[in-house]
Amino acid sequence: MADALIYNQFLFKKLPYDPEKLTPIINLFHLIQVLVVNSDLKVKTVDELVAASKAKAGTFNYLTASLPLVVFMDSLKRDKGADWVRVPFKGGGEATNAILSGTTPIGLIGLGNVLSQIQAGKMTALALTNNIRTPQLPNVPTFADLGYKGAPSQTWYGLFAPPGTPKAIIDKLNAEVTRVFADKSFVEKYVISRSMVPAINTPEEFAQQIKADRAGAQEVFKQSGLQPQ
Repeated sequence: MADALIYNQFLFKKLPYDPEKLTPIINLFHLIQVLVVNSDLKVKTVDELVAASKAKAGTFNYLTASLPLVVFMDSLKRDKGADWVRVPFKGGGEATNAILSGTTPIGLIGLGNVLSQIQAGKMTALALTNNIRTPQLPNVPTFADLGYKGAPSQTWYGLFAPPGTPKAIIDKLNAEVTRVFADKSFVEKYVISRSMVPAINTPEEFAQQIKADRAGAQEVFKQSGLQPQ
């Protein structure tokens, strides 16, 4: 998972593993994170949400699942001049109910938790944080589309091997997974339908992506002012 391999080395003073020693095999898929609001807020864009939060200063709150996403929301708040505060929650069901009830009307949350509510018109999807589009919400922009310049909050799940695993094994595993994901019916049933997007690449491409993601995560962490726990 991206958090464990990208962000945790900056968030925590000690880890029971060394994320830089694991051998990348293949990136499997991206879990799509979406910024949603209770539809009663009557906002349709991120800029409208920011303006509404300024107009009712001190009254807007939001929820999200992980510390990297909190950092993302804080960065957006700082860059846009928004006014909102995070409210912790225990799980996806509790989070969905909080958005629906309006007690916490803003959520940065996995799409699978809220897709049915978006489709029913009870929530409005404003933007995708991964900077990756999804066929489930073809008309919802990414933050990159909206001109946001900060590092995207990537939520991906990849396959890794222990240090020293022979390259022949790495390449074989990569080829087998790539073959499975080439089956469109498999991808539709087990990936797209679960609000994920395939992220298949080579071991070398995955290693370069991780390197770039770590550099971005380190910069976001520095800007956040947080201290390792």
